[in-house]
Amino acid sequence: MRNTGNRFRLTRLESYRSLFLPAAAGLALAVPAVLTGCGGDLRAIDEQVDAAMKERSAKLGLSAYAPTRARAVEDKLDNPSNRNTDLPTRNPGPEEIALTPANEARDVAARLAGYATAPGENTMKLNLLGVMRQLQTSGRAFLSAEEEYVVAAIGMLVVEHRWTPQLTASTGVNVVNTDRRLDAGNYQTPMNIINTLKATQRLPFGGTAEAAWVWDATETLRAATTERYTQSSNLILQAAVPLLRGAGDVAREDLISARRNLIYAARTFEQRRRELLVDIATDYFNLIEQQAVIANQERSLEFAVKQQERTQALVEAGRAAEFQLGISASEVLSSRSSLANLRERYILAVEQFKIKLGLPVNQPIAIEPLAFDLKEPDTAPDAAATTALEYSLDLQNQRDQLEDSVRQVRNARNALLPDAQLSGGVTMRTDPDVRDPGVVYNDNDFVYRAGVLVNWPLDRKEEQYALRTANIRLAQAQRGYEQARDRVIIDARARVRELDLARFNLELAEQRVKIALRRREEQEIKAAEVTAQQFVETAQEIREAENARDRAIAGLRTTILNYLLTTGQLRVDRDGTLLPPPGLMGNAPVDPAAVPPPPPMPAAETAPTAAPAPAPGEPAAAGQ
Repeated sequence: MRNTGNRFRLTRLESYRSLFLPAAAGLALAVPAVLTGCGGDLRAIDEQVDAAMKERSAKLGLSAYAPTRARAVEDKLDNPSNRNTDLPTRNPGPEEIALTPANEARDVAARLAGYATAPGENTMKLNLLGVMRQLQTSGRAFLSAEEEYVVAAIGMLVVEHRWTPQLTASTGVNVVNTDRRLDAGNYQTPMNIINTLKATQRLPFGGTAEAAWVWDATETLRAATTERYTQSSNLILQAAVPLLRGAGDVAREDLISARRNLIYAARTFEQRRRELLVDIATDYFNLIEQQAVIANQERSLEFAVKQQERTQALVEAGRAAEFQLGISASEVLSSRSSLANLRERYILAVEQFKIKLGLPVNQPIAIEPLAFDLKEPDTAPDAAATTALEYSLDLQNQRDQLEDSVRQVRNARNALLPDAQLSGGVTMRTDPDVRDPGVVYNDNDFVYRAGVLVNWPLDRKEEQYALRTANIRLAQAQRGYEQARDRVIIDARARVRELDLARFNLELAEQRVKIALRRREEQEIKAAEVTAQQFVETAQEIREAENARDRAIAGLRTTILNYLLTTGQLRVDRDGTLLPPPGLMGNAPVDPAAVPPPPPMPAAETAPTAAPAPAPGEPAAAGQ
């Protein structure tokens, strides 16, 4: 018996080797696939996401934008500091805070002048086109909107992947030590290996189909003098199809919703992109307006200084009272204070503008004017409303989402039906009596199965509640769409009135400037009869009229863009270039780097970079 036991151990090693070879082969195939799937190379995923977004965006039009920027994957995620539960806090007491009191006699004017630094070599010069392009490169709000679009595309690809054949592979090794004596007719199974390869496919109108291959290898000891191992394989094909509940289009609800949601996301992103570009253009126009207001104030200060010198001469000559000089001097001080405030306000606006563009706060920028003579369209309120109803991307989303609510009611009704399922399958087996049957099957080893299972709906309370909820949601969606439609009509009509109002305000402001300038000319002619107070009042009127004109210019430009945005007619190229409708194209903003420089703009629309030198102690013009 001892020798016989040695023979058992030798032959058992050979059988183990036969058992482990298929398992090792399965692992050799599975491990690389698993490692690849778990790896950090997401380039193939990014390519699929980009392709999905390009396809959806292309259906919106040639000017629609699809994100194509590279998305970096952060590898340094295992940072011990993000698991630290004892975070240090720096909050010193008052005795540790050292502040030096400022000297009240310091040269404040010089310090204010130093805050407004002149453009240097590293200054980024931005006009309207540069601002729009920069927004699409580093603007935080824009990048967030872009990423929401990317997430929607990933969500659709996840659902589409679930509708492709799902492959799974598994290897199981079981070792059992029964520690029993080997008597005749008594079996012992110390090792069993099962490899399974399965492919599952969801069916378009409900149910699943499955194909599986199962390989089973077992070492069996029948008696002390007999040893054998067997291996067999089964090829299984089976399917289960619903007949009532869950059958039809309701089975593809997740796929339908995911694909429609990506279309909604494409529309939402394009609308958001347009809104952000109009918003940044509005800020740009406001900065140009502030530059013009600063230039107006500089001219007003220059005139006030000359008037002070003139009044000083008249007082010294005995031709004017002393208090007239006080009026002129007070106007100079007031003008310098206003100019300093305007420059500080402009510097703060530029700093906030950097944040919107996503630029570093230490990056100096210079806002440059750009010829922008886009004419307002000649339209009527009802025509604008009709156009908005047709082109508004947000309204199209709400209209299609109303159809989603209708579909949800239909799906909820389907859930009330009985569960009836048709299932069937066939199993092809190898001969278990053959030691190494391989994958040879014969007709005698085929096993067929078919059946119908019906679960009667004895309790459908939850489904009935869900149906009632779906009907309520449908009514809410209907009202929401009607409200959005009415809002689009009202907004479009309001934009037309705003166009006329903006043009009217600009015409009045220009007339007001002409009147004020004419008044000054008359005072210059009759200077001997005009008091210092009258000169001051005229200067203030000119400054206010010029500021009102510059505000009207910025307001008209913004109103035109808002009209195009509200009516769904605003088109912006992928690089941020404005694409106006053909009727307005001849007056679109032009990049001066691509064409000869335009003729000089009026002084009120020019940045105060070429302003005259300030008086002693006066801060320089803001250049940042």
